[in-house]
Amino acid sequence: MEEISKLELFELGRFVKTFAYKGELLLKTEVELEEIPETELYFVLIDKILVPFFVDGEKTRFNGKDKLILKLNFVNSEKEAVEFVGRTLWVEKDKILLNNGEHDFELFGFDVFDFNTHIGRVENIVEIPGNPLITLLSQQKKEILIPLNEQFIVEIDTTNKKLFLQLPEGLVEIND
Repeated sequence: MEEISKLELFELGRFVKTFAYKGELLLKTEVELEEIPETELYFVLIDKILVPFFVDGEKTRFNGKDKLILKLNFVNSEKEAVEFVGRTLWVEKDKILLNNGEHDFELFGFDVFDFNTHIGRVENIVEIPGNPLITLLSQQKKEILIPLNEQFIVEIDTTNKKLFLQLPEGLVEIND
């Protein structure tokens, strides 16, 4: 199997506890899903390496809006499952459908900074041909629209989910 990059994957969530006694796990998702990802192959981050696992699709189910119960193949007991608690689960980006019907969420959930000033968190990406926008939610729960222009991007820190921009003066204030 060829190596896959984190840039091709989405961090679906974190295993928070075992479920029952046959090796099932409860996953707290990072986003509300419209449907269970249409894939049998998931990746678990183990010692900084994305390890592929097949999942028993027949046993995968929702447990609330932001939780999934799933069973990794070859994990057949609570004792084996407990080793996965606290680990993150990743899935290919194109296998996810969010509740808003969008697939493109590479920057979803990233904290956005203008220089070193935190201006909000990416809530959505609005695809306008030739002029995509990111929708931010500020700490004051105010919606801010920012053009996603390569000229504004200083750095994208995927590990810490931070986007550093250098925005034209007054652009953030336009949203007031």
